[in-house]
Amino acid sequence: MQSIGIIIGQILEVTGGAQRISDAILKLIGTKHATCAVSLTGAFVSIPVFCDSGFVILNPVIEGISRRAKTSYAMLAVALMAGLLTIHAFVPPTPGPVAAASLLGADLGKVLIYGIIVSIPIVVVSSIWTNSRFVRRRYPETAPEAASDLENEAEFKDVAAHPRPCP
Repeated sequence: MQSIGIIIGQILEVTGGAQRISDAILKLIGTKHATCAVSLTGAFVSIPVFCDSGFVILNPVIEGISRRAKTSYAMLAVALMAGLLTIHAFVPPTPGPVAAASLLGADLGKVLIYGIIVSIPIVVVSSIWTNSRFVRRRYPETAPEAASDLENEAEFKDVAAHPRPCP
C-alpha cells in the first residue's frame, strides 16, 4: 500500500498537481489557517488510508503550501502528522482500534463514535499548538526549493501548453 502512496505522491509532484492543490487550499482558507487545514486534511485522509501512506501522498502538498505561503515546513508537517496519527490511532477501520475492540469485546460502532469524540479535541489543540509563536520562531524554515522541482514544473507547463496529439 505504501508503494501506491509513493507513486501517487510522485505523480502529484511531477505533474504540478501538488502545487495546484496547495494553491487551492491557500486560496480557500488563507495562509493564517494553513496548519488547521493541513491537520483536518490529514484527519480525513487517515480514515481510509494508513497514516504513513497519507504522509507520503500529502507531503508534496504541504511542501507546496510551505513554499507558496512562506510558512514553516516543520509546522505544517507536525500539523499533518497530528491529524493523520490521531485518527489512525483512535478511529476504525484502521487496524489498531479494530484489534483493540476485538480483544476487549467492544462494539465497533461505539469505538468509532468514541474515537471520533476523543480525536476532535486532540486535532484541534495540536493544530492550534503548531500555529503558535513558539513553533514559528523555533522552526521558521520553509520547504526547500529543489532544482528538480523547478525543472519538472517547467516541463509540465511546456507539455500542458503544447500537448502532443495521440497516435
